[in-house]
Amino acid sequence: MDFDELGLRELPEPPAKARDEVRSRVLGRIRTRRRIRKALVAASALAAGLLMVAAALIAPLSVGPVPAPPMLASAPAAPSIPLRGPERSRRQAHRSPKPAAPPLMVRLETDDPNVVILWMAN
Repeated sequence: MDFDELGLRELPEPPAKARDEVRSRVLGRIRTRRRIRKALVAASALAAGLLMVAAALIAPLSVGPVPAPPMLASAPAAPSIPLRGPERSRRQAHRSPKPAAPPLMVRLETDDPNVVILWMAN
């Protein structure tokens, strides 16, 4: 559809000077908002850093040594038990390996006489 079919007329292009004024105002607002945002970020970072420094300076002052709990009872001393047996020489006689046991064989029969399942397990 054309403008003519709708009964509308085309709007004339605004003058270049007016466009430039609108553009400069919009860009000015964007710059102002960016400056404000950057200032807020910097102030927040500075405040967070100061809080961390203050917490680091105050924390050691407020925490004192923790007293030991009172001794209510004591257990008798445990007898000393050697952890190892008598010392043996590091060299041991080589033993011949035992022969391997034959694997376990299971035979499963089914209802069908032509099907037999052989199952081997170690």
